[in-house]
Amino acid sequence: MHLLTQKIIALVESRVMWSFFQNKYPVSVWFRNVFWHPTSPGNHKSISNEAWATWKHNFVGLFRQPEARVQSSFKHFREGKGDLQKYARWVRGNVVKLMSGKGGNDPILCEFYSYNCPRNESERCPSCTFSAKPYVRLAVHRLRQFRFVGITEHFDLSVCLFHAMFGGECRKVEFLNMRPGAPPQSRFEKLLAQDPDPYDGALYSEALRIFWSNVKKYDVRRSTCKKICSDVPHIFQSVNDTSLALPQFPGATMSGGTDHEYDWPGRHFLLEA
Repeated sequence: MHLLTQKIIALVESRVMWSFFQNKYPVSVWFRNVFWHPTSPGNHKSISNEAWATWKHNFVGLFRQPEARVQSSFKHFREGKGDLQKYARWVRGNVVKLMSGKGGNDPILCEFYSYNCPRNESERCPSCTFSAKPYVRLAVHRLRQFRFVGITEHFDLSVCLFHAMFGGECRKVEFLNMRPGAPPQSRFEKLLAQDPDPYDGALYSEALRIFWSNVKKYDVRRSTCKKICSDVPHIFQSVNDTSLALPQFPGATMSGGTDHEYDWPGRHFLLEA
């Protein structure tokens, strides 16, 4: 288990690339008992009860602030056009649905539908409209049993935390962004802030609590990460320029302080599409 593995998953999401990758590195040889869904490891699969019973203490995940994820999804599937608030309501609670296994694989397909169900897929529409509220408790319960919980908004510290917890060599490739996106737009942020996702928001809040608890437990901060990830010192090197403002990250519950241990000028930030 390695964050590099997660990067590989992201890289081989397309069917063509996955076929090429699988032929070159057969799963049964190179990744035996690594992927909980070996036929499609890079896809968005909900966690069924059967999968949870088998893998429950071995799941790892990076969680993203819900409104940031919705904004990215809106730009990708709707090209930033249409009613953002309507789209946000349509995909509300998708992560909770995936985590709790409710709706099969349909929750992520709701984003493809972009709140307009095609005729030949109309039977899937109920999966896009039922409330995730009853399943928040189950999703949070499962999250608490994850082997590792990282935060996209704190990607640098998440990579460092992973190695602090499990060892292994911290490599430069782990900080590459293979799906770069544009910075969040303030007009979108203001719209989404008016009606935030209460279900994925609750799950994200718990992910933040777990993350910061482990950051403290394993003494993960900029100065220690420079040692843990010594091959990539620039990632945790503060820019000595007082004119640069500290980045504003959602859920930054631990103060950066004057020594900039948790937030610092010039910080590496993953702007993912």
